[in-house]
Amino acid sequence: MSIHFHVSKLQRIVYLRYLKNPTVEEFQTTMKQVFAHPDFSPGFSFLVDRSKVKPTDAEYMHGAVDFTRVHRLEMSGRWAVVIFGTAAYGLARMGQLMTQSLGIRVKIFADFAEAENWLLSPE
Repeated sequence: MSIHFHVSKLQRIVYLRYLKNPTVEEFQTTMKQVFAHPDFSPGFSFLVDRSKVKPTDAEYMHGAVDFTRVHRLEMSGRWAVVIFGTAAYGLARMGQLMTQSLGIRVKIFADFAEAENWLLSPE
C-alpha cells in the first residue's frame, strides 16, 4: 500500500504517511478504510506526511479533491500537510486553494513536529 495510516482516538488525529505516490484509487481505498476504522469519527484532523515522496501531479490532486468534496463531512477536520521542496509546496498550495471552498482548513508545513503541534493546539 502506498499510504500507511494510524488513527489516534485520544488526539483525534488521523496520521497518513505516504510511502510512495498513490493512485487516486489507492487514496480513495485508504480513506474508506480510515472512515471504517472503529476509532475514527467525522471531524478528526489529518496529518499528511508527504515529506519522503516526490510531488504528485495535478490529476491526482483533482481526484483527491473530488473525493474530499463527496466526503467532506468525514474529512472536515483541520489538515496539516508535511512536504519537502518547492515543487511539492506548489502542488500542496494548489490543493489548499481547491479545498478552501469546501470549508476545510489546510496548512502546509516543512516540519512534522510543527504540523502536529498545530493540529493539537486549540483552534
